[in-house]
Amino acid sequence: MANGVSVTDLTAILHEVWGDHGPWEQINEAIDSYKHFKQKSDEDKWEGEVYVESLHSGRNRGVKAVAERGQIPNADRQKYLELRVPNRYVYGSVEMTVQVMKEAKTKRASFANAMENEMSGLVNDIAEQMERMIWMTGNGQLCLVNGAGADTTTLNVDTPGGFAGATNGARFLNPGQTIGIHASGAAPSNTPNAVRKVSTVADDGTSVVLDSAVSAAQAVDNGWVTVGVNRNSTLEGSVNLEPIGIPGLVDDGTMIATFFGLTISSNPIFKSKRFTSVAAIDENVLARADDAALEFGGSVPNWITGHHSAHREYLRLVHADRRYTGEHLKMPDLGTGGGKRQELTYQGRSIEKARYAPYGLLYGIDDRYLKRYVSTEGEWADEDGSIYTRVSGQDIFQAYYRKFGNHGILKRNCSWILDGLTITVDVNHADNG
Repeated sequence: MANGVSVTDLTAILHEVWGDHGPWEQINEAIDSYKHFKQKSDEDKWEGEVYVESLHSGRNRGVKAVAERGQIPNADRQKYLELRVPNRYVYGSVEMTVQVMKEAKTKRASFANAMENEMSGLVNDIAEQMERMIWMTGNGQLCLVNGAGADTTTLNVDTPGGFAGATNGARFLNPGQTIGIHASGAAPSNTPNAVRKVSTVADDGTSVVLDSAVSAAQAVDNGWVTVGVNRNSTLEGSVNLEPIGIPGLVDDGTMIATFFGLTISSNPIFKSKRFTSVAAIDENVLARADDAALEFGGSVPNWITGHHSAHREYLRLVHADRRYTGEHLKMPDLGTGGGKRQELTYQGRSIEKARYAPYGLLYGIDDRYLKRYVSTEGEWADEDGSIYTRVSGQDIFQAYYRKFGNHGILKRNCSWILDGLTITVDVNHADNG
């Protein structure tokens, strides 16, 4: 029998060598759409409960040609509409024991300073959630329950982000996320029937596994699922509490019938043009969309955006026109700049990919009229003189980061929506960290 030394014999004296530059980022932190929303000026700083915008919506129609000694036209006036933008409050929190705060400060003790890493990470995570909210209507709906609960931990879901369809219904649900499961209907109570934590998301995106079972009474068919919280036995969701996003801003009343107090059906001038049942993208429908915006609103969109699957359909449209010349004849490359985060273009305008955008839609937006209303730009709560506050009775500290404000659009009729596109969706969970 061999008596030589093996690695196993030296485990007690051998070092474990750590990499110098970890932890290596695995999460997609790209912010693509939110950058189009800007605070127009310091005068747009929010003060008060509601921000009011005035819109010029109609001409003086008291104009006509008259005969000699004829009657001059009846007097009329300019018409105006009003938008009343509500404030929205987004929070994030971090909590850690004093032992972690003291013991994980240096490279020798850990890969990263725990406190700094948690604080900077939370700021980034709130920005990522704002990117997600930019592609929803503000009602907080992440998805719907697809079939009532059956006293198991599996929850079947569909209608991701409030858009009909079973494909990847769980695209906005993530492991570790706390969700509220509400009643069904147009606007359920913000007090959910149950609050659960997501354990895992199915690879096909049709279901999640929760930390505990839900009954048929708790998870009703077509019940809303929102970001939830259970604090001190008080259950809350996020129904109609999130800032409004593009599907609610660039709309014809399909997604939101009453927009910031304005009834859209009674005010068609404040509609975006929606083309339904488009199926395949072609140059004709793109030209019609631009013409509608130009005819109705006086300009064409400078930003075209949609999910990656819509981007690929535009690529399919132009593929037949590809030609190889010179050296490319010897080594043809089927790829495009669009596959390298470079954007495809239509009449010189980029067609941007947006991973949180709804499936089957493409948006053309004049982003000059998008607006970000800011009440609190983003700050750590420190009114009592310290960012970290002690949890009562424990050597644990909490901190809260917050952003107050909302999004808006000052002119809708120079933007358009292509709805009902024929697309191929690959279920790639965009935010599974």
